Amino acid sequence: MKIASIISGILLIMILTGCSQFRNDKVLEDLENNSNFSYNLNSTVTDEIKSEFSVFGGFGMYTLVDPNIDVDEDDINEYMSENPVTYYDVSGYPDCTDEYVITRIYTSDPSINVYDYSVGDTYDEEESISFMKTKGFVKSDGKGNSFENEDVRIRFYYDENNIIYKIVVELVSSCNVIF
Repeated sequence: MKIASIISGILLIMILTGCSQFRNDKVLEDLENNSNFSYNLNSTVTDEIKSEFSVFGGFGMYTLVDPNIDVDEDDINEYMSENPVTYYDVSGYPDCTDEYVITRIYTSDPSINVYDYSVGDTYDEEESISFMKTKGFVKSDGKGNSFENEDVRIRFYYDENNIIYKIVVELVSSCNVIF
């Protein structure tokens, strides 16, 4: 009886782990179908992809930035606020020791859309909360500009006129760690 309980427990854990991965894949597929980034969350970064960018190093991760930026001299955030660009953070997922993939995407490029939102759009908190709920996301902060499900967080940054000036899409690990 004890062995049957142990085997049942192990099978239950395997089933739940498989369901979690399936849900994560479904969320990422839906996001990919409803956005137009050049590269998607959880995509493995090859040397060919890296060659398209300047690489801004970090501890346990790096950021792929516009190739026109001198990563030793230029302020990346200032450049992003003045130019329509998209950056990609690359790190291990679901933890630092795993394969390095795109774990966060920043964009200030109006040609990029995420679930029908783009930089330059007017942000309406009530409408956004309602719309994002239909996509399986819930408001995750007091201001209403951050939405998440168990696997992905999307943040809309907007100015005093409620105009979106930056969108950030990021993976959230099973321990709710943001990369």
